[in-house]
Amino acid sequence: MEPRDYGPFAFTPINRRPKITWPNGAQIAVWVIPTFTGVRNYSTTLHSPDLDQLAEWANTNTSPAAVFVFADAGRSLDPGIFRAKSLRALYVDWKSGGQANYFAAYAKEWKNRWDAIGQAQGTVAAATLGALGIDYAVYKGTPTGGELAFRNQRYAVYRLKR
Repeated sequence: MEPRDYGPFAFTPINRRPKITWPNGAQIAVWVIPTFTGVRNYSTTLHSPDLDQLAEWANTNTSPAAVFVFADAGRSLDPGIFRAKSLRALYVDWKSGGQANYFAAYAKEWKNRWDAIGQAQGTVAAATLGALGIDYAVYKGTPTGGELAFRNQRYAVYRLKR
Protein backbone atom coordinates (compact mmCIF):
# COMPACT_ATOMS: atom_id res chain seq x y z
CA MET A 1 0.00 0.00 0.00
CA GLU A 2 1.39 3.38 -0.97
CA PRO A 3 0.77 6.50 1.14
CA ARG A 4 -1.53 9.09 -0.45
CA ASP A 5 -2.25 12.73 0.36
CA TYR A 6 -5.83 11.91 1.36
CA GLY A 7 -5.26 8.67 3.29
CA PRO A 8 -3.98 5.12 2.92
CA PHE A 9 -6.92 3.75 0.90
CA ALA A 10 -8.00 4.20 -2.68
CA PHE A 11 -10.98 6.49 -3.14
CA THR A 12 -14.33 4.79 -3.82
CA PRO A 13 -17.42 6.89 -4.60
CA ILE A 14 -20.13 6.42 -2.00
CA ASN A 15 -22.59 4.94 -4.50
CA ARG A 16 -20.07 2.17 -5.30
CA ARG A 17 -19.26 1.18 -1.73
CA PRO A 18 -20.63 -2.07 -0.31
CA LYS A 19 -23.78 -1.83 1.79
CA ILE A 20 -23.34 -2.13 5.53
CA THR A 21 -25.11 -5.19 6.89
CA TRP A 22 -25.75 -6.16 10.49
CA PRO A 23 -24.75 -9.78 11.10
CA ASN A 24 -27.04 -11.88 13.26
CA GLY A 25 -29.21 -9.04 14.54
CA ALA A 26 -26.34 -6.84 15.74
CA GLN A 27 -28.60 -3.82 15.30
CA ILE A 28 -29.73 -4.43 18.87
CA ALA A 29 -26.55 -2.64 19.94
CA VAL A 30 -28.04 0.58 18.59
CA TRP A 31 -30.73 0.27 21.29
CA VAL A 32 -28.82 -1.49 24.07
CA ILE A 33 -25.78 0.78 24.26
CA PRO A 34 -27.63 4.10 24.72
CA THR A 35 -30.23 2.53 26.98
CA PHE A 36 -27.93 0.83 29.44
CA THR A 37 -24.93 3.16 29.41
CA GLY A 38 -26.81 6.24 30.60
CA VAL A 39 -26.85 8.24 27.36
CA ARG A 40 -29.24 11.14 28.02
CA ASN A 41 -31.46 13.02 25.62
CA TYR A 42 -31.54 16.61 26.84
CA SER A 43 -34.18 17.80 24.40
CA THR A 44 -36.88 18.13 27.05
CA THR A 45 -34.75 19.63 29.82
CA LEU A 46 -32.45 22.09 28.07
CA HIS A 47 -34.72 25.08 27.73
CA SER A 48 -36.72 26.72 30.48
CA PRO A 49 -38.65 29.98 30.77
CA ASP A 50 -36.29 31.12 33.56
CA LEU A 51 -33.21 30.55 31.41
CA ASP A 52 -34.88 32.32 28.47
CA GLN A 53 -35.75 35.25 30.74
CA LEU A 54 -32.16 35.42 32.02
CA ALA A 55 -30.73 35.37 28.49
CA GLU A 56 -33.13 38.07 27.33
CA TRP A 57 -32.23 40.26 30.30
CA ALA A 58 -28.50 39.84 29.61
CA ASN A 59 -28.95 40.58 25.92
CA THR A 60 -30.87 43.81 26.51
CA ASN A 61 -29.31 45.11 29.76
CA THR A 62 -25.61 44.30 29.60
CA SER A 63 -22.74 45.26 27.36
CA PRO A 64 -21.98 42.87 24.48
CA ALA A 65 -18.47 42.66 25.98
CA ALA A 66 -19.77 41.51 29.39
CA VAL A 67 -18.33 38.27 30.76
CA PHE A 68 -20.56 35.91 32.74
CA VAL A 69 -19.88 32.87 34.88
CA PHE A 70 -22.37 30.33 36.22
CA ALA A 71 -20.51 29.95 39.50
CA ASP A 72 -22.44 27.00 40.92
CA ALA A 73 -23.55 25.27 37.70
CA GLY A 74 -21.04 22.43 37.85
CA ARG A 75 -21.58 20.20 34.82
CA SER A 76 -24.95 21.70 33.93
CA LEU A 77 -25.63 22.63 30.31
CA ASP A 78 -27.38 25.88 31.31
CA PRO A 79 -24.32 28.10 30.68
CA GLY A 80 -24.03 26.96 27.07
CA ILE A 81 -27.70 27.59 26.37
CA PHE A 82 -27.35 30.99 28.00
CA ARG A 83 -24.30 31.83 25.86
CA ALA A 84 -26.14 30.94 22.64
CA LYS A 85 -29.33 32.82 23.50
CA SER A 86 -27.85 35.91 25.15
CA LEU A 87 -24.87 36.31 22.81
CA ARG A 88 -22.67 36.97 25.85
CA ALA A 89 -19.30 35.48 26.75
CA LEU A 90 -18.74 32.93 29.48
CA TYR A 91 -15.54 32.86 31.49
CA VAL A 92 -15.68 29.06 31.63
CA ASP A 93 -18.24 26.26 31.66
CA TRP A 94 -18.10 22.48 31.73
CA LYS A 95 -19.24 21.81 28.17
CA SER A 96 -16.69 24.12 26.55
CA GLY A 97 -14.00 21.97 28.13
CA GLY A 98 -14.69 19.45 25.36
CA GLN A 99 -12.66 21.61 23.00
CA ALA A 100 -9.61 20.66 25.07
CA ASN A 101 -9.50 17.45 23.06
CA TYR A 102 -8.36 19.43 20.05
CA PHE A 103 -6.10 22.18 21.38
CA ALA A 104 -3.46 21.69 24.08
CA ALA A 105 -3.14 25.41 24.85
CA TYR A 106 -6.92 25.67 25.17
CA ALA A 107 -6.95 22.67 27.52
CA LYS A 108 -4.48 24.34 29.84
CA GLU A 109 -6.37 27.65 29.83
CA TRP A 110 -9.73 25.94 30.36
CA LYS A 111 -8.35 23.92 33.30
CA ASN A 112 -6.83 27.03 34.89
CA ARG A 113 -10.15 28.87 34.60
CA TRP A 114 -12.18 25.89 35.81
CA ASP A 115 -10.00 25.59 38.90
CA ALA A 116 -9.92 29.36 39.45
CA ILE A 117 -13.67 29.67 39.84
CA GLY A 118 -13.82 26.63 42.05
CA GLN A 119 -16.29 24.69 39.91
CA ALA A 120 -14.51 21.49 40.82
CA GLN A 121 -14.95 22.14 44.57
CA GLY A 122 -17.94 24.49 44.90
CA THR A 123 -18.69 28.21 44.74
CA VAL A 124 -16.22 31.03 45.30
CA ALA A 125 -16.74 34.50 46.80
CA ALA A 126 -17.96 37.15 44.37
CA ALA A 127 -14.89 39.35 45.06
CA THR A 128 -12.63 36.55 43.83
CA LEU A 129 -14.64 36.19 40.62
CA GLY A 130 -14.53 39.93 39.92
CA ALA A 131 -10.75 39.88 40.20
CA LEU A 132 -10.69 37.34 37.34
CA GLY A 133 -12.26 39.87 34.95
CA ILE A 134 -15.80 38.51 35.26
CA ASP A 135 -18.60 41.10 35.15
CA TYR A 136 -21.58 39.01 36.25
CA ALA A 137 -21.95 35.86 38.35
CA VAL A 138 -25.06 33.72 37.92
CA TYR A 139 -26.14 31.52 40.84
CA LYS A 140 -28.86 29.00 41.50
CA GLY A 141 -27.76 28.72 45.11
CA THR A 142 -26.86 31.41 47.64
CA PRO A 143 -23.91 33.56 46.61
CA THR A 144 -21.53 35.44 48.87
CA GLY A 145 -21.51 39.13 48.05
CA GLY A 146 -21.98 41.30 44.99
CA GLU A 147 -24.67 43.70 43.79
CA LEU A 148 -27.92 42.02 42.73
CA ALA A 149 -28.55 42.88 39.07
CA PHE A 150 -31.29 40.41 38.12
CA ARG A 151 -33.36 37.72 39.76
CA ASN A 152 -36.08 35.30 38.74
CA GLN A 153 -37.40 32.09 40.31
CA ARG A 154 -34.35 30.05 39.33
CA TYR A 155 -31.38 32.41 38.87
CA ALA A 156 -29.78 35.33 40.69
CA VAL A 157 -27.26 37.48 38.81
CA TYR A 158 -24.75 39.61 40.67
CA ARG A 159 -22.76 42.48 39.18
CA LEU A 160 -19.16 42.08 40.24
CA LYS A 161 -16.51 44.68 40.92
CA ARG A 162 -13.39 44.21 38.80
